[in-house]
Amino acid sequence: MRRTGPLAVAVAATVAGVLLLGACGGEEPEAGPGEPRDSTVAGTSTSSTTTASSTSSTAPDGDGDVTLATTVVAKGLDQPVAMALIPGTEEMFVVERPGRLLRARIDGDRLDVDPRPVLDLTDRIESAGTEQGLLGVAVSPDASMLVLDGTFRDRGPSAGTSRVVRWSLRDGVPDPASETVLLSQPQPHANHNGGHVTFGPDGMLYIGFGDGGSQDDPKGNGQRLDTLLAKLLRIDAARSTADRVAVPADNPFVGRQGARSEIWSYGLRNPWRFSFDTDTGDLWIADVGGSLWEEIDHATAASGSGRGVDYGWQLREGRHDTRTRGDRSHLADPVVELSHDDGYCSVIGGFVSRDPRIPQLRGSYVFTDACRGEIHVLTGDRLRVHDEARTMGATTFATGPRSELYVASLSGEIARIDPA
Repeated sequence: MRRTGPLAVAVAATVAGVLLLGACGGEEPEAGPGEPRDSTVAGTSTSSTTTASSTSSTAPDGDGDVTLATTVVAKGLDQPVAMALIPGTEEMFVVERPGRLLRARIDGDRLDVDPRPVLDLTDRIESAGTEQGLLGVAVSPDASMLVLDGTFRDRGPSAGTSRVVRWSLRDGVPDPASETVLLSQPQPHANHNGGHVTFGPDGMLYIGFGDGGSQDDPKGNGQRLDTLLAKLLRIDAARSTADRVAVPADNPFVGRQGARSEIWSYGLRNPWRFSFDTDTGDLWIADVGGSLWEEIDHATAASGSGRGVDYGWQLREGRHDTRTRGDRSHLADPVVELSHDDGYCSVIGGFVSRDPRIPQLRGSYVFTDACRGEIHVLTGDRLRVHDEARTMGATTFATGPRSELYVASLSGEIARIDPA
């Protein structure tokens, strides 16, 4: 089945929810009610379709053995696709795909979303395609900067232009006069825009771009170093200007002829949410697959947190070689691959849990899939699929001020992951 990326699974959004398209292949056998399913592997698969291998720099503190629940804390949003905590506060920014940035306050078991937009870019954002729109938000650790990533409307042959835009923040309010475009990338097609942005533990801004779309990476962007497409980028957002991108001197391709110095990692098809473990600095990337496999990539802080790493697209999908020719000896293996035969369609990256309310998850990586919907927990080399905790049509995760995890869906809901 031909498929694109995480937002393409939404065919129609309604008040009742989201109609999903893209779950390919057969059904995985159901566990009993409220029973998480385990897959324990050590470098090889216990089944032909779901594999995981541990590369953690430190062992998880928890054993992952817990029953979870998803508690809805907000409803009625218009396709929320990104969230970010405002450091030092009880508030979060929430991005709606059509182009609005909202502010929300955490109030016990509720997330009170102010319907008045902090920024309204709907007249500038291209969101006609299912993978276009305002897609990412990040706030600097000192809460002085807001960064948004989205597909902006353009005249001409491109399918919009991905732009990374910065504003200065004062008490959580962006200064309109400070708007600065840091990066621009014309999109050849309307899918695989990537769009995630986050500040790393080093204070640098990390940016994820997909391969430019169509299908099977026709321009070979995954393995090209002369384009920003299919890459994870790293820049100094505070020092960048509208005329000059400030590139850290230790980026892996600085000074290399024919390579873009902004590149941090490459070989990514459509990195749909990545995060850094707040305790270890490890990098986790959820990369949306093509026709067969979804994957989770992991780079330890000790190994450079992905510096210069080639994750393999379009030489491989997951751990499986494609017909594309090229040297595969240097490729980094994913730690998890998920088969479309089991109903997976678009992996949604999350976070390593540091929530003190759920000590069993401490050090475990939590993520989901837009079609399957169950919360997935990777603890060491064991992957647990929590049937009892679901969010269909998920788009993104976020952490709260006490390290609690939130997950949003295209249906307009935001839920918190709780112990049952």
